[in-house]
Amino acid sequence: VEVDRVRQLGSLRIEVQFLLAWSKYYVAWLDGPSQRLTESRSLFWSLLEPKEKFADPDRVSKSALEVEYLARSVVGLALIASLNGQLQNALEWLELLENEDTHESVRDQVATWRLVIQLEQRNYAVAKEMIKKLERQENAVLNAGLESSNDSKLAWLRMSAVAALADSLQTEETNQFARWAVTELAVQGQMQSVLELARRF
Repeated sequence: VEVDRVRQLGSLRIEVQFLLAWSKYYVAWLDGPSQRLTESRSLFWSLLEPKEKFADPDRVSKSALEVEYLARSVVGLALIASLNGQLQNALEWLELLENEDTHESVRDQVATWRLVIQLEQRNYAVAKEMIKKLERQENAVLNAGLESSNDSKLAWLRMSAVAALADSLQTEETNQFARWAVTELAVQGQMQSVLELARRF
């Protein structure tokens, strides 16, 4: 009974640390990079490699990524790097998750997280090409006579439109990308989404 109690407390500690790490990240995302971001990185990293002091993608055990909360901790580290303006480091963290041993639910979301980071870095040309590549892949599946859904493309378009419309800089590139994303949504018959964007922005 005592052993079970210790295990239960250990699991609870891990869960609390995981949630605290995400909470600190989101506060930093809302308020801007701060000490909370450093604290969030330390919390995520200590879940992955408690004996290692400095967060480094090369030090992560690939077998650890089979565990969902550990794989999602890597996502957290990627997003923290992005928020700090470290694009290459952010992409290196995500690259870890493309390993076939990574928890499937997390591995399947890598492309979406990559898009999130490119949008955050205002790399709109890259984001546009990612969406077009996804469309080509979906069309290839359809042409092969297999069932396919464009749900991912629509979600990416909505995400892209919101990111560009909410961008505080509002450069010509930003405006062009926003118009393109909204137009694509309209072409796909997503008029409800277009109307919601119009009301919001």
